[in-house]
Amino acid sequence: MPDSEPKIIEPLAKFHVRVLSKNRITFPKETRDFYRISEFDYVLIILRIREAPEVAPKGRVLLVLRIGTNGVASIPKDIISKFNIQKGDILEIILLKVIHSPKIKINEGGLSITIPSEFKKRGYTVLDERTETQLLQEISYRF
Repeated sequence: MPDSEPKIIEPLAKFHVRVLSKNRITFPKETRDFYRISEFDYVLIILRIREAPEVAPKGRVLLVLRIGTNGVASIPKDIISKFNIQKGDILEIILLKVIHSPKIKINEGGLSITIPSEFKKRGYTVLDERTETQLLQEISYRF
């Protein structure tokens, strides 16, 4: 008997990073090596702000980050402010897509998802749990 509820297939990777000075995070070398992520590549991620592993995230953000030298990327200041993210905080990263190109084309390259207008305007959007689930189901369905 087929399931009536769509299944969520795991994204490319899920890992945790510590916030460094100047709102920077570093993607783990093993993740960069495995997905061939290098300087000037872009990544589409869901950033989860968690206070503890057993507690639901206090925030979720869909955003595109540009990867710099040694896998370093900067989190936009307004996200830092909105969620009161501090140096030393640990964030959860869900890697959805790697774009090996200097141009981000969300509706091309195998990823065609419904992106909220705020994302198109600002490069990120805050997600609630329902929207995050829908997004992961939509991405899973297309792959």
